Amino acid sequence: MNTEDGLVRVWGYTTHLQLKQQGNYNQRNRTYSLDAQQLTRDINLLWVTRQFCPDAPTQSEIQPLPVLSREQANELLKKLTQKYLFFPGRTVPFSLWGALLEQDEYRQCLLEWQQFSQFEVTPSLG
Repeated sequence: MNTEDGLVRVWGYTTHLQLKQQGNYNQRNRTYSLDAQQLTRDINLLWVTRQFCPDAPTQSEIQPLPVLSREQANELLKKLTQKYLFFPGRTVPFSLWGALLEQDEYRQCLLEWQQFSQFEVTPSLG
């Protein structure tokens, strides 16, 4: 990435399915990685595949996010808006983090907390 010139170099691409099947998962930061040789380098193949093989499997099964009760959401918000918590999304399982972010109301509370945290405002849902 060259931020001065506004350029991004794409080394290649992969599918969600390939990433989940062949990728190395880092539990600490919740990321997947592939070796460079596991990427498809020709970006034009992405277009060709989508045009001529639109039903080709590209995505691994995704578990649905849980539905949070207001009480569960409030407890999560309390936990995630602690003053010295640097990576709130990493303190709870992804399914709970995702379920919280999926709801506009809860996402707005987290945003407000982030914006006003220097004033020690704790969001709550009435």
